[in-house]
Amino acid sequence: MAAQAFTEYTVRLFKPTASAMVGMTLAMFARDGDSPEPHPRIHHLHSQGLAAASGEIRIDDQLVSVNGQHTDTDVLASALIRDAVGEVLLTLRRELTSSDFSVVLERTDPSVRLGMLLATRQEAGADGALPPVIHMLESDGLAALSGELRPGDVVKAINGTPVTSDEHAKQLISAAPGAITLLVSRPDAAAPTGAPRRPKSSLLQASSHGDALEVKLLLGARDRLGITVGATEDGNAMVAAMAAGSVAHSSGVIAVGDTILAVNGEGVSTEEEARSKMRAMLGEVSLSLLPTRARPAKVVPAFWT
Repeated sequence: MAAQAFTEYTVRLFKPTASAMVGMTLAMFARDGDSPEPHPRIHHLHSQGLAAASGEIRIDDQLVSVNGQHTDTDVLASALIRDAVGEVLLTLRRELTSSDFSVVLERTDPSVRLGMLLATRQEAGADGALPPVIHMLESDGLAALSGELRPGDVVKAINGTPVTSDEHAKQLISAAPGAITLLVSRPDAAAPTGAPRRPKSSLLQASSHGDALEVKLLLGARDRLGITVGATEDGNAMVAAMAAGSVAHSSGVIAVGDTILAVNGEGVSTEEEARSKMRAMLGEVSLSLLPTRARPAKVVPAFWT
């Protein structure tokens, strides 16, 4: 039997106090036979906890380490999480399944944009190829309106031609006269059902000004910004958590732990000020943030199609 493929990833949470609820129930499971697995698994996520709010942790993921300390039992892992204060670094392991599916984008006019920002992956596949990943979708582009594509999908072929790089994908899309058929791989998720949906990511602009990160988002009437405001040790407003699937989380540029400097151009210095200004926001929203760390580039933005 072939070994199960998996990926390891890191999630940063911020616990302002030791009593802050991370909201994970851990459990040990046995392999085939009686020997236990090497790491505890996420057995349950509390909907109001920091883990669920991160939008990155899933039930059945294995917890490999907490703040760099190897976890081989649920008791040890729970104790490390419970006693941690401040930044909590979790390393998790997720088993992968891959589902390939096709999406046809009907483009009658070659000038019509698909609305996909493709990006180069840092690691090649087993065959050495670097098919691009969808980094972002424009809400009014053909790709998003199809209801079948989402950020993270890997574009393996275009109109039957295998894609070897992001530049190759750009050439194939530019040369396509009409309908475009994409062969897409979605790691670690099931193929889409085809039910129409619109992405919540409404990032308009992200730019650096000195140490600050300026982010502009577009909030519709049904959109949720999804930021839980907390306070740093110095009492400044900060992003304490983000709701999975929210506009802030889907933007890909805001991180838990970022200090909130201003909301819509108005400076904020406390948790209460930030929370007050972020209530009932609609339309174009601007946030000025002081990133908690340098953003590791998992993908390199290449081009919009």
